[in-house]
Amino acid sequence: MPVAYDTKKGITRRNESGVPKSSEGVICHAGKIQITINSPDRLAPVNCSLLILVDGNLLRARRTSHIERKNREMEYILEDGSKIVGRYPWTYP
Repeated sequence: MPVAYDTKKGITRRNESGVPKSSEGVICHAGKIQITINSPDRLAPVNCSLLILVDGNLLRARRTSHIERKNREMEYILEDGSKIVGRYPWTYP
């Protein structure tokens, strides 16, 4: 699983499921590559190529539609065509 830390405080912060919980974004270290990951609290753009962090893996996905309220879960279509619903840390590919 990638190491994640709060970019402002420099400390590891995760929720019960192991997902980074900083609303400021996190850095995931995958070998020598650093990727800035947006918090699941920040709304991902609709119909745009994304990488979402699910169970420690970055998956290619596309958010399918807008939500009525900011606290609702979002639907994503993965690269293989399957759909998942939830709030996931995300970044652009």
